[in-house]
Amino acid sequence: MMTKRDNISKWLTILEYAKMTNVKTACKKYKVSSIQFKRYRSRYNKHGAGGLALKSRRPKNHRFEILPKTKEKIIKLSHDNPGKGCGALLKMLEEKGIKISLDSVQTILKDNGIGHDNERWILMEKLFQEKKKLSDEQLKFLEKKNPCIKEQNHFGKYPGDLIVQKTMFISYTNNNVSRTPLKISIIIDTYSALAFGKLYNWNHKQEIEEHWQSVMGYYYDNNLKINHIEKDISLIREPNLNGYIERFYKTFIIDFYKKIKFNDYTNADQLKDSFDSWLDKYNNSDEYHEGYKNYGKAPMKLHQKYVQRATRLTCKS
Repeated sequence: MMTKRDNISKWLTILEYAKMTNVKTACKKYKVSSIQFKRYRSRYNKHGAGGLALKSRRPKNHRFEILPKTKEKIIKLSHDNPGKGCGALLKMLEEKGIKISLDSVQTILKDNGIGHDNERWILMEKLFQEKKKLSDEQLKFLEKKNPCIKEQNHFGKYPGDLIVQKTMFISYTNNNVSRTPLKISIIIDTYSALAFGKLYNWNHKQEIEEHWQSVMGYYYDNNLKINHIEKDISLIREPNLNGYIERFYKTFIIDFYKKIKFNDYTNADQLKDSFDSWLDKYNNSDEYHEGYKNYGKAPMKLHQKYVQRATRLTCKS
């Protein structure tokens, strides 16, 4: 393979020989075309011996290279519309007269760490935490990914200050047990998102009566009045009316309900044990609590931290 130095030496010899004889004789002896000779002679006259070095044939700018301004527009468009995917962004770019392929849009977003909607969600959460002003489109996307944002003005200042309660209905079918209706009573402390819950057989009359008396019955309401605790009732089968309940419900469906294999359970009691184990993991794990309001901290950690701080203050006083 010829190097830059070899090429310079070769053409210096050819040019020197052409001066001693003529161009035609030099080209014939060294087997080069007259066009090549004229090109290299011109380069030698302009740049000297350095102009005779081999040059890369690769173009400096690819004809399909995306301009930096176009990349900036795509990133800004995705930032302003975090809920839009690559297809929707491509249509918006076409409306603005920008022609680009879908793969290019995906590559640009991926290279800038916003290719997946979860990555854009984390970015919006950081802006929200920094109290940056968000547009209606950004806030709508943020509330969809994290319903707790809707309750940013309604949360407990300490554990037990404000709790939300909901009864959710599910069912399961397996080879051993027919379709069994179940319900889950859940209570969430809005200070730390700490969840308390129990799974019941919906067709079990005794459990229903005990649950009704302890949670929704007369004694429950009477104790609330005695302790000056306010209660607000939402509509039945509407988990979306409260952000804390909605987020818990989405996490429960995705991480527990859709993952369990119902054929592995011979009765509802085994399913209850699995739910209790999952709820314990939910309260003690950081992975379920990205973004507002815990920002990646497990509910039990926040609860224990408050208890420890309150204990120290009590001891000092």
